Amino acid sequence: MVPPGIRRGKGGTPVSTSATPGLDRGGVSPYLAGTVVNLPPPEQEVLPMLIRDVLTSKSSMVVTVGPDATVLDAAHTLVHHAFGALVVVQRGEILGIITERDVLRLTARDPGAVASTPVSAIMTTDLVVGLADDDVEYGLAVMTNNRVRHLPVVEGKRLVGIVSIGDLVNASLADLQAENRWLRDYVQGGG
Repeated sequence: MVPPGIRRGKGGTPVSTSATPGLDRGGVSPYLAGTVVNLPPPEQEVLPMLIRDVLTSKSSMVVTVGPDATVLDAAHTLVHHAFGALVVVQRGEILGIITERDVLRLTARDPGAVASTPVSAIMTTDLVVGLADDDVEYGLAVMTNNRVRHLPVVEGKRLVGIVSIGDLVNASLADLQAENRWLRDYVQGGG
């Protein structure tokens, strides 16, 4: 369920699986560097990596900003945490998102306004979100088709995290590398 006023975005049909939260393929999250991956034999169904798995590998801390904070305050928060975007939340309700590009546009247009302009004046309110149970490939399609680089992740109406397109590309790449390694071993008689 996506909160009212927030759209899922273009990208295809969401995929749900009954995989154990936070685990992938034999209980191993393959996108973690140096992880040994236990892939199932070819005759078993391989479940797609979920956005939930990517969130598990990241810090569980979700940093948000209020709509009345100044753009300068938001910029300090972005820099302090080395984030590219912050979800704008008020009393638990997701209102929008502010990105580094939003800050840059305001700075270029009116440098003096950064310290006095509220986040609500420049945030994106037509928010595209993902679900924790969406697979990574679907998340990448949503982000690409909607031309967004950050995807807030929700469960019901609750914000559970945010992923960047880089997070999902890295997870997908690691998953493909693990599968490639497994197939190579299998073909060479090691599987």
